[in-house]
Amino acid sequence: MQFSNSLILVDLENGGLFTFSTSSKGGLGAIGELAKEHGKHIRMKPDEVPIVELDRGSYQHSNPQYGEIRFPIFKIVGRISIDKLPPIDGAPTDRDDSGNGGEPGLALPEPAPKAAPTKSAGFKI
Repeated sequence: MQFSNSLILVDLENGGLFTFSTSSKGGLGAIGELAKEHGKHIRMKPDEVPIVELDRGSYQHSNPQYGEIRFPIFKIVGRISIDKLPPIDGAPTDRDDSGNGGEPGLALPEPAPKAAPTKSAGFKI
């Protein structure tokens, strides 16, 4: 199993959903930088999410055989209210039974219930 991160992205023009998934050092760094920037902003305005453009950076690898190494950059170009985003089909929400609410919930699996301990029979020899 390999560690990876994923971002669900929405095309604001047509509502299309895309997943950026990465396990590379550069991709993980790009998601990390986006998370740091958004983390600063979310404290003041928790109902806003970033609008990003995909950019790229590069550097020369110390081994000349590898040449130029390119990596993604998620450049924040604006913000949008979370309630203006299209719903993600199948994503859990915090809506109550009357249909109120609707903030996206965490898409994490429910924890498996733990088995109750059983008494073991004692044996004497």
